[in-house]
Amino acid sequence: GDAYLFNPSRIKIPAGTTIAPGQTHDFAFTMTAPSPAGTYLPKYRMVWVGHKWFGQTLTKTVTVT
Repeated sequence: GDAYLFNPSRIKIPAGTTIAPGQTHDFAFTMTAPSPAGTYLPKYRMVWVGHKWFGQTLTKTVTVT
């Protein structure tokens, strides 16, 4: 996806946060649109760094004008 074009490309869970199986966590962050106008398709997914990707992929269409 185009997530690398938006900053931040990775959103970390705050240190010390514990999320048990079956629980949810809301993420709040500001994306910075790339300079060329166009339609982008950033994709985000959870990763356990150094181990594996997991969970569903979130994909949203973003139009920059």
